[in-house]
Amino acid sequence: MSIAKRLAILILVAVTSLVTIGLFSMRQMSSINGNLEYASTNSIPSIIAVGQIEADYLRLRTLVLSYMISKEDARGALDSQIEKTRQSLDSGLKGYESLISDDKDKEYLNTSVALLKEYYTFMEPALAAVKAGDMSKALGGLGNAR
Repeated sequence: MSIAKRLAILILVAVTSLVTIGLFSMRQMSSINGNLEYASTNSIPSIIAVGQIEADYLRLRTLVLSYMISKEDARGALDSQIEKTRQSLDSGLKGYESLISDDKDKEYLNTSVALLKEYYTFMEPALAAVKAGDMSKALGGLGNAR
């Protein structure tokens, strides 16, 4: 075999290798693009919504505790803030339903809704007890909430 044929075979092997690597890279980039597209359309909006729901829940708990230690003249403003935060929390959970991507996600949402309803069952009597002036009943009821 002459040197020219060896060089031609060497160049052919190099070009074939480069084309193979290029095709493999294009396939991998397509796969990565699909994963990034899924994350940007499903995961990131879900994470933002969950963050807002969590912030609303923590704000609600803070407002309820503030209500319990506040004087009667400040409770009116806290009442409206509690109701507004509660509505925001409920609408956030309803809005999250459109972002559900799988069964596990739906299970987490159902668990969150159930736990929130359970918290409401402790919160409402506690607020009513504070309005009635019975702090021990209010603290006892809210103490059972998670």
